[in-house]
Amino acid sequence: MGKEQARWNLMGGLQSPSGCRNVAQNIPRVVSSLPNMIDDDALSFFQAYERVLRSNNVNRSEWHKFLPGHLSSKAFKQYARLCLEECRNYDVVKKRVLEYFGQSEQVC
Repeated sequence: MGKEQARWNLMGGLQSPSGCRNVAQNIPRVVSSLPNMIDDDALSFFQAYERVLRSNNVNRSEWHKFLPGHLSSKAFKQYARLCLEECRNYDVVKKRVLEYFGQSEQVC
């Protein structure tokens, strides 16, 4: 085993010998660091949720997969009313949840 491979193994496989992060192996750690929506402040929740995913280089097309378990019970009820195709679109889910709470995405 080469030095690079040994170093990679010591790091838990989170970085490949080429220096690129292996996002797939990071997913459990990333999911455990995602915030949970605990109140009606959906906008703050989505901002924090997106920041964690962006900072860990998770592809936006995967964001919808981690969302349901982090929604509050009120937000999850709105999620459950969406059709399957809408549930697979993070932006649609986000928009519907924000609308339900009477909030809109602020553009900086």
